[in-house]
Formats: sequence, structure tokens, C-alpha cells
Amino acid sequence: MGAALATWNDMGPGTAGRTGMPSRRGSGRSHLRLVPQPAPGLTTTTSGVPERTGMAHPGVRLTRWGRLALTLIVATTLAGSLLLALTVAPGTAQATGQRVVLVQSGQTLSGLAQAYLPDRNQADAVSAIVLANDLSSEHILAGQRLLIPGS
Repeated sequence: MGAALATWNDMGPGTAGRTGMPSRRGSGRSHLRLVPQPAPGLTTTTSGVPERTGMAHPGVRLTRWGRLALTLIVATTLAGSLLLALTVAPGTAQATGQRVVLVQSGQTLSGLAQAYLPDRNQADAVSAIVLANDLSSEHILAGQRLLIPGS
């Protein structure tokens, strides 16, 4: 437990403000006394018993913006995981008679319809692929995964 000096009147009577020099009242300095200081995070009551000042975790404290950022990160992670879980996996598609095809450079919907759905009319097959993949147009890109419905 540390202690601090309480200096009440280092300047002798009549010298304060005039010379700026401490008085020569003797070597005892009876006007000074030690004042005990509590440890950080503790206060002393009138009975002298130390008590906590309410610092539960002095290391980390989240502000309102920190809590918001943490909530957004967790929500985004959960939404991404859910989206990933709901994405059609190749094993699931084959169990229902469907296929997942990775579009190669130069392939078209009509070419895929002709290759994977030969027993259907080409226009109907292209429409079935568009509906199965929720495409907004008949434009596809290389590297895109397409679900080919069962015949």
C-alpha cells in the first residue's frame, strides 16, 4: 500500500508568496503526515476496510459500437453457414436424380440441355435448367455450377 505526503503549508508563516523559499521552522516538520492510499480498484470505507469500486473485468470492456460490431460478425457468420448448408451439394442432387454440372468455357444452356436432357424438346430442357437454377436470363458463365433436373 503506497503513501503520499500531504503538504499543507511548506511555506512558513509570512513567507508564502514573498520569497518562494521554505521556512526554517525546524527539522521535525510536524505539519506533514502520511496519508494511506488504497490500491487501484479499491476504496477504503470510513471503517478502513477496503472494498471494490465496481471494476469487474478491468482488461476488456465493450462499448456500444463494439457490441454492435460483434453482433454483426456473429450474425454474418451464422447466415453464411446457413447459406452454405442450404446450397445444393452434388451428393444430394444425385440422390434425387439431378446432376450438378460445372460450366466449361464455350458451353451454352442449349448445349447442356442437348447433352444432359436428350429426351426433351430443346426449348423445354433449357427452360427446365433455367427454372431449376433460378436464373434471370439464359446467360451462363464458365465456372458456374448448374443443377440439371432429372429427365
